[in-house]
Amino acid sequence: MSIKVVDLEGRPVAGVAIKFAVRDVGSTDSQGVLIVGQVPLDNDYPITVTKDGAELGSYFVRFTASRTSATIQAGIYDITVLVKGTAGQPIQGALVELTKGGTAIARAATDPSGTAVFSKKSLEWITWLGHRMECLGRRQACLKAFATHR
Repeated sequence: MSIKVVDLEGRPVAGVAIKFAVRDVGSTDSQGVLIVGQVPLDNDYPITVTKDGAELGSYFVRFTASRTSATIQAGIYDITVLVKGTAGQPIQGALVELTKGGTAIARAATDPSGTAVFSKKSLEWITWLGHRMECLGRRQACLKAFATHR
């Protein structure tokens, strides 16, 4: 049986840890796929997906003779952060950190337009710690981030 994990845009997500029927069975490959062998058919199986320690969701899947694969759409996003000064000007070189439990799990410096991009991240990872910031794109209301000017 195959399990494919995609983001909300339908793009495959590599490195997602999969727990199948309460057992850790591995992580998805570069195409977002993990093959699980010797699965009895016609049963509902719980599947939990996590990436970098953040649970992206839990699902129940039934495999049958005609359904030997499942695609799971995980709640991860491309996050673009815009850092502005008090006068509204973009700030180049600001360090933006995504944190979980006080630990930085991703870092990026803003470019000349004041933006930093994080690909395929879960919004659960992010903690607000200061500075006026805006999130660009579809997930504006949910974004929390920490930026410090170097």
